[in-house]
Amino acid sequence: MVAAKKIGKRNYHVPNLDRALQIVERLASFPKGLNRNEISAETGCSANMVYRIMMTLVDAGWAYRD
Repeated sequence: MVAAKKIGKRNYHVPNLDRALQIVERLASFPKGLNRNEISAETGCSANMVYRIMMTLVDAGWAYRD
């Protein structure tokens, strides 16, 4: 049996996944929610990027629009 190599921190890095996780983490800190501009300010992501990521999260059932 071959032992698995330890993968370095930046190997197989997916920047958009990092952004989505950052948004999910920020939203978890605000139970009442945030709007697109607030998420953008909290994460440093553009409002357009936040919109696309949030719509993907909504479609997947990970977030909802109120």
